[in-house]
Amino acid sequence: MNRLLFILFFSYIFSDINLEHRCNFSNSNFFDVFRNRPQLDTSFISSTGHFKIHFDTIGVDAPIMDDINANNIPDYVEEVAIIAEYSRDVIVNIMGFNAEPDDEDGVYDIYIEDRGNGSYGFNAIDNLQIGSTYIVIDDEYEESDYFIPGINTMRLTVAHEFFHAIQRAYKETQSMNDQFFYELSSTWIEDIIVPDGDDYLYWLSDFFNNPQKSWDETYSRHLVKFPLPFPQNR
Repeated sequence: MNRLLFILFFSYIFSDINLEHRCNFSNSNFFDVFRNRPQLDTSFISSTGHFKIHFDTIGVDAPIMDDINANNIPDYVEEVAIIAEYSRDVIVNIMGFNAEPDDEDGVYDIYIEDRGNGSYGFNAIDNLQIGSTYIVIDDEYEESDYFIPGINTMRLTVAHEFFHAIQRAYKETQSMNDQFFYELSSTWIEDIIVPDGDDYLYWLSDFFNNPQKSWDETYSRHLVKFPLPFPQNR
């Protein structure tokens, strides 16, 4: 319970940060959500058929091409499919949330590309099907570009962004006030799906190290710029 309250408290304070720098979840084309879908050369269908993972095999957007099981699908791509299926199973089948709205083919799309320093990914509106969305995530979550690099940051990003898709099942059009709660709850779901991810902890140092400051003077959507300094203490 204490951990849940801590996460919700953090989300309340820093939902503005997540909105602009983490997932750009919005109805407004001021944000990067109405752009055309990425054009990638290959795709992979997850085990239950709910997800299609799009990726390049060469070039800057290609994930690491390690393929331990020699099935011609990069391990990273398979891990994306696994966490997407797990997230959906927990959120929809176990927790009982409404399923994500379908797009034209009834398969939820996740695109892998090189997002650049500090850009985790985003949930984007499908222009062709009202209420449906797709996700874009980074191809590596490499060292120095993220507070906690590696596979778990990919996993919690997929969980976070997919929860935005679930939110569309309840309300197709969001206001700015809705976004505040949506980011709060999507940060909470990260810890449900990936309890050892803990990336959210790295947004807290400025706030807790400077309790005399107002919230607006700590990390805010207007002040924060990547790369942020890594906290010295967790």
